[in-house]
Amino acid sequence: MKKVYKKVLNSKRLIMFITLLTVISVLPICMHNLAYGGDLNFHLKRIQAITLNIKNNMIGYPIYIKYLNNYGYALGLFYPDLFLYIPAFLNAIGIPLFISYRIFLFIIKLLGIISMYFSIKAITKNKKNSVIATILYAFASYPFIDMFERGALAETLTIIFIPIVIRGIYEILYNNEEKYYILSFGMLGILYSHVISTYLVSFFIILFVLLNIKRLNKKRIISLIKSGIIFVLIGSHFIFPLIEQMISGSFYYDNKIFTLMENTVPLLCLIPELPYYSVMGYEIERWLPCGVGIIYLYFFIIKIKDKIIINEFNHKLLICGIICLLFSTKLFWYIPFMNRIFSVIQFPYRIYILETVLFIFCFTEVYKNMNVKKIFIVCILLFSLNLFFPFMNIKTSKLTDDEIMHGEYLPIEYPDLYYSKENENKIISDCKIKYEIEHDYNTKITYKSKCENDIKLPITYYKGYSVTVNDKEVPVYKSNIGTIQIKLDEKEGIINIKYKGTMIYNATKYISLISFIGVIIYVKKRKNNISNNS
Repeated sequence: MKKVYKKVLNSKRLIMFITLLTVISVLPICMHNLAYGGDLNFHLKRIQAITLNIKNNMIGYPIYIKYLNNYGYALGLFYPDLFLYIPAFLNAIGIPLFISYRIFLFIIKLLGIISMYFSIKAITKNKKNSVIATILYAFASYPFIDMFERGALAETLTIIFIPIVIRGIYEILYNNEEKYYILSFGMLGILYSHVISTYLVSFFIILFVLLNIKRLNKKRIISLIKSGIIFVLIGSHFIFPLIEQMISGSFYYDNKIFTLMENTVPLLCLIPELPYYSVMGYEIERWLPCGVGIIYLYFFIIKIKDKIIINEFNHKLLICGIICLLFSTKLFWYIPFMNRIFSVIQFPYRIYILETVLFIFCFTEVYKNMNVKKIFIVCILLFSLNLFFPFMNIKTSKLTDDEIMHGEYLPIEYPDLYYSKENENKIISDCKIKYEIEHDYNTKITYKSKCENDIKLPITYYKGYSVTVNDKEVPVYKSNIGTIQIKLDEKEGIINIKYKGTMIYNATKYISLISFIGVIIYVKKRKNNISNNS
């Protein structure tokens, strides 16, 4: 009975600890105005679009049909929106958009803190290490900047899953390779959060495996392959439709090659978590994030000074962390072909979230000699510094009409970002045509034409659209302006336009679902077998 009571008491303390950290670390989102970061409007508009889909019983529909003056924008095919259904459902039941967004950020932070605590505990088997790591993660500078100043919601979501990825790679290479599914689920969480982060973390995994190549044996190689197969199968409903769209034509993003050298972080700004942009204002040429955190430099100095020997796993993580740190600077981009490989990431400092997690993990053996209260106080002070300066320049949170930012996922043939506004509900035809358009989640056009000819409809073309004329399905083409084009064989009638998806899009729904259920059943059976044998 005493053991049960002690366990319950410890659980209550843990819940209180995690809740306290979460509440303190999300204080900025409780303010009257959200800081109006570069991506905030974009993600709020996404939530609004998904809310409309929910209200119209179109859950999982990848087209944001009301975007671009009803031309539609297939953001859901290029940018994963699975987790955005959480704030969208809240919004759909009547909770205001900004409050739904704040609740969602609280949930993300809470799950990120829980993820870090249990990932560290699973590896170190040490409660103190887990507590210190969780405090560091809760008040880490870049995740805070991502959440509050940049409004980078998709990237913020990855704070939940990156610790799981680190634990997953640990299990395969250092502990129990039969737990390969942990890595799969961590990577799937990142995939369904942010594609660019998936790209970056994949390169980290490759680098980490290469650093541990001597540890590879047949079992571990097979476990890595199994983990990859699970990732591909469960993620297939996003991965393969995305690839299919990408090879079906060119899009605006094909014309955007970022010169990463121009977006690097100066060496002196890498470590101290000073809010450079807020402090320096417009004296600097571009926005800079806070440094990764001076406390990690302190841990590194303590490690050297006290001659603390860290284990092989942490040592390799430290090497990866230093490489990631250099990745943010100009030094890395002098290497030939690096810009070509990584230009898709746009800003090198995106890797700050990953390197933050790496540094928290790799110094766990240094934490043994640390005072938890002192670490907490230092983190609060540094966090307060990050918190104060952004509030000096806070902008009012108001939604604008900017839905698509730079329109990266528009067909390359699309004339410009203002075309839909200037040509709302406009059908282009070589002969005179009268028509009425009803926009719902299926666009309906009643028309009367002087002749039979090709017409360009006011719907953005993406592979997977279905068009019927008088209930007969007709071939769908992409016009020279990036909209749907069809051939009219009848002079009058009704045109119905709907996104039904391609064969790959529809088949992978079932592949992802069946694979997910299968893996869950396997994991549960495995745990039951272990319990029965112990």
